[in-house]
Amino acid sequence: MSINSKLEELVQMLTERTRQKQVQWQVTADEETFRLASNSGNVRVTRHEGFDQESMESYVYRTLQILNDRGRVIEEYSPKSPDRFAVFDELFTHARRSAYKTEDVLDQLMMELSV
Repeated sequence: MSINSKLEELVQMLTERTRQKQVQWQVTADEETFRLASNSGNVRVTRHEGFDQESMESYVYRTLQILNDRGRVIEEYSPKSPDRFAVFDELFTHARRSAYKTEDVLDQLMMELSV
C-alpha cells in the first residue's frame, strides 16, 4: 500500500473515530488547525480559505500533517480531487466540533433557552 493510500485511509479512520467520540481533538493557536495527540505522534488538520488576487478566485487550502514524537512534520497530505475534498472536510468539521466541544455547548444553550 502506498503512503498516499495509507494517508487517505488514515483520514477515513480519523473521521470515523472522531464521529464515534473515540478520539478527542485539541485547539491550537491557529483557529483553523486542530491537533490530535497520540503516543506515537500527532496529527494536525488545517483548512484555510483565501483569495488569489492574480486569478481573482477564492481557494481552500487543506492539509493533514503527521508529526513524530519530537514534533517534527514527517508527512503531509493534501486532497487533490473534489471527492477527497469532501472526505477531508468531513474530518475537519468533526475535528473542530470535537476540539470546541460543540455538542456540549449546544446542549447548554438549549437547556438555557428551555427555561
